[in-house]
Amino acid sequence: MYLERLTSAGMDTSPYWKSPYWNHFAGTINDLPNCVPFLLGETYEATETSEPFNMFSDRGAGGAPTAKEWYDLWTGKKGIEPRVGGGAVWGSPSAKYGHVAFVLETKDLGASGTKIKVCQSNYGGAYFEVKEYTVRKGYVTAGVGFPYIGCCYNDINDRRTNRNKDMMQVEIFGEMVRVRKTPNGEVYRGRFCPKGLYTVLDTVTDGYQWVKLDENMWVATDPSWSKIYEPETDSALSRAEAEINRLTIQLANTEDLFKKTKKELDDFKIETENKEKEIRTKAQDLLLMLGG
Repeated sequence: MYLERLTSAGMDTSPYWKSPYWNHFAGTINDLPNCVPFLLGETYEATETSEPFNMFSDRGAGGAPTAKEWYDLWTGKKGIEPRVGGGAVWGSPSAKYGHVAFVLETKDLGASGTKIKVCQSNYGGAYFEVKEYTVRKGYVTAGVGFPYIGCCYNDINDRRTNRNKDMMQVEIFGEMVRVRKTPNGEVYRGRFCPKGLYTVLDTVTDGYQWVKLDENMWVATDPSWSKIYEPETDSALSRAEAEINRLTIQLANTEDLFKKTKKELDDFKIETENKEKEIRTKAQDLLLMLGG
């Protein structure tokens, strides 16, 4: 499941940022803090890939262009609209450099543009930081200093969904809600559950009520950062599950009745055989007496 990165925890030990096999900037003068190697590593991490791939034309796996070239050389889908999981790009023909950042949240402001929340790094500055910007195509973004070019899109495994009254769901609205690999278990360093609505796959009570959102993805629930929605309708699936439960119970009762009946038959057979043996013995004794 896609998780938001809201701290730098774990980046120093992650091959996405620190192995030249993944990131050509690792160990060079252009290593972190720097926006390009950061977005390269975050793109690999967010897309949950297990092998480096070519993101850019004329570049090998793990290679990357400069910030201002990122949009032009991107081989995947891209557009003006910022999207969660994508790389926002800033730059201009007159500027030597540009800026790139990973998009965490978006909010449409209409004619004013789009408000975005990003995680990023800056050359000679912040190793890691979370910022908010308002972007419009061709306009210089306050806080960045370059015109916004567009966004390069990524396929992320985002489990957020819409309200479905047939299913148990949970809304996460708190900041930096930790995700664990098991209920009350190991956390994902520096990564947190994005705000939104999720379908609950399983629940466990261990101090908190823990909800499963994906494989090895558990979140503790509490009214201060989440809200549980119980199923509100009697869906076809719910009715089918109820019928299966009813038939299972009926089958179990039938098996118990069969076992009881079989035992009664076995006991009756043993009792009949014993009585037959007793009668035969008495008959033999009687014949002996008469013959004598």
